[in-house]
Amino acid sequence: MNANQASLQAAETDALAADAALRTSDADLRRAQADYDRNKLDWERAESLFKDGLISKSDFDSPQECLGHRGLGPGSGARQGSSSQGTKGFCR
Repeated sequence: MNANQASLQAAETDALAADAALRTSDADLRRAQADYDRNKLDWERAESLFKDGLISKSDFDSPQECLGHRGLGPGSGARQGSSSQGTKGFCR
């Protein structure tokens, strides 16, 4: 009977660990979606400013790097950190 109890306890521990991993993955996905949405809005804002001649081409290119050029966004598998190299405040 002790072997059965040990197996049951191990299975319960594995289930708790799997639940924690699922919750962590869900939080990572929500964070990635929020980052993507914010960067998309920044890009759209920069696009509008560029079309109106209010920012330079190099300032406009910065938000594009945040989205397409670095392959960020949900489902890409890429993790986005706090990146600010040469982005002049668009890509966080």
